[in-house]
Amino acid sequence: MSIQIKYAYRRHNTWTYRRTYPQHLRDLLGSSLKQSLKTSDAKIARKRVEELNTKFTDIVQEAEGHAAENDTPSESRQIGVAVPRYHRARFLGQRPVAELAAKYLTEASERLRPGSFKSVRFALELLVSHVGEAQARDPRKSYWVFVEDLQGKTHQVSTFDDENVICFAEKVSAKTGVPFLLLSFIVNEQQVEFGRRVGDYEVGPDCSFRMTGRLIE
Repeated sequence: MSIQIKYAYRRHNTWTYRRTYPQHLRDLLGSSLKQSLKTSDAKIARKRVEELNTKFTDIVQEAEGHAAENDTPSESRQIGVAVPRYHRARFLGQRPVAELAAKYLTEASERLRPGSFKSVRFALELLVSHVGEAQARDPRKSYWVFVEDLQGKTHQVSTFDDENVICFAEKVSAKTGVPFLLLSFIVNEQQVEFGRRVGDYEVGPDCSFRMTGRLIE
């Protein structure tokens, strides 16, 4: 039997929250509050749904207050309620993968059942055998890369793994004077796509990007 959580659904192994706003408030708030819960775990998803339900109630109450002031739809109102953003757990810091794996196994041994712990230990041992000495890098920690423009001139640009490629392109545009919508790049023999993250292309400090022309129809 599939797990059911009110105001949440599971798609591609990830839970997403969606709750529709009252009809009379949609001119101000939009149709619904929708947000990825960034987890495949039903227990974690339920806890985050509770948090978002509280925020949903706060948002609706504030919007009702604006409506009571006879605001017109043309007036721009800012709702002051901050909605939490969820992130998948990551290992942070410049520390060897083997060290982080050992620490995680110590913690996991206290909360996992023997069968589950054995499976996790096997997976981590396999990971450590391949990349045990590698450093786990903070995806928000910045580093410098090189960008070669169409004239062959090299520019140094700061970026980080979680940076959107569009934001990276805007930095390159400021350095080169080329409108960012006309920019495209190749790195590690891969075509860089707008909408993805810099870290998706396995780059790191002192990595080299090469600019190519983007065709605009």
